[in-house]
Amino acid sequence: MKYRKYDPMVKKLIVESRNRNLFPELNIPRTTINYWLDHSKEIVTSDKVSSYDVALKNVDKELYKEKAKSHIMKECMKNTFKNSDFYDYKSKKTREFVIHLIEDFKDIITIKEIIDCLGISNSTYYRWRSEVLGCKYNDNKKCSVPKASQLSMQEQHKLIQLANSKQFKKFSTVSLMYYCKRNNLINCSLESWYKYIRLYGIDRKNKNFKKITYRNGLRAKSVDEYWHIDITEIKYDSTKKAYLQVVVDNFSRMIIGWKLSEHKKMDLTYKTLMKSFQVSPNFKGKIVSDKGTENTGSLPRKLLLGRGIKQLIAKQDIRYSNSMVEAVFRQFKQRFLFKEPESFQVLYRVIYKFVHQYNNIIPHTMLLGATPNERYEGKFNRKSFIEEFKKNRKIDYLSRKEEIRKCSKCFKRHWESINYYSDST
Repeated sequence: MKYRKYDPMVKKLIVESRNRNLFPELNIPRTTINYWLDHSKEIVTSDKVSSYDVALKNVDKELYKEKAKSHIMKECMKNTFKNSDFYDYKSKKTREFVIHLIEDFKDIITIKEIIDCLGISNSTYYRWRSEVLGCKYNDNKKCSVPKASQLSMQEQHKLIQLANSKQFKKFSTVSLMYYCKRNNLINCSLESWYKYIRLYGIDRKNKNFKKITYRNGLRAKSVDEYWHIDITEIKYDSTKKAYLQVVVDNFSRMIIGWKLSEHKKMDLTYKTLMKSFQVSPNFKGKIVSDKGTENTGSLPRKLLLGRGIKQLIAKQDIRYSNSMVEAVFRQFKQRFLFKEPESFQVLYRVIYKFVHQYNNIIPHTMLLGATPNERYEGKFNRKSFIEEFKKNRKIDYLSRKEEIRKCSKCFKRHWESINYYSDST
């Protein structure tokens, strides 16, 4: 077995500088260097230090100084720009600044050293470079075309537009995915939505968004088996208050009836239930409510007498809470009630719009793509929905393959012709 031999000067310089990374190009094993350092006392050095040794020590000192300066400048820059839009990692201005900065200094410092200093990955740099400068500046390389199993650039552009659109800001990401599938806008999985939303720095959360996780509660097996009724308080015109009462079907999550009033009385519950019975005159199920006086008073109880309807008090007659109707209120306040209404009439119009979109337009996450109205009336066929989705996805896959063939022949596909970002980013 032969052992590698090293120049005595190499060994001497490592021992004297105590720097294990002094000669990385030699690939000296770490154990060998440790052995040299451990037995360095046995090495007798001359009193006369060569000019090369002095120069090396001076270089080390300068290197440590430059590292300290670089660290100080980084910390100062972070502290200076952390509260400004310029330092936003997700903004388009930041990406343009970084790419132009690298282009200016890449002849002096290697690209790898620059991106390591900036704290971005190699793939991020080349993606930003193509976005900012376009394919014609990509060193005569082919465009960064995704695989046929991934979304094309046009589809990514469309996804970003939908995710940033004010029209769909009221949709959760899951509901928006189902909506696009049903309308053949974009056919991709939820993971792809989250991937590109994260990749392009899109923030879809509302300012007043607060995630609440409910435990699995009461679950009906058919429509009109359980109804949930509850009331919430809404402020308008700075000082005034209004009360919204809603009846929700457990199985379909549909809003059966609702009523808005300026007073919280038994009369409000009475009118809300009467409105709900117009939608389902033959309701013989159970109504779940809390133990508020507006729900347990004499007027609501008289209305239920003789109809074969049983009233259950949440967490008293049953161990479940009334969270299903509370989730409806939370969705309304977080995704529709962005500012305090100016008057009672404005509030009424906002609620009317919410109920219409909630029941008929926005696909419900728990209903796997169906709207509450479709689930209540039994119109949604999930099997045909999945078959249609698979068919559209296959068509998209073939069109992507054709697009990749065209792009592999042409080197002049310009990314700047596609506006990836909205003005907000």
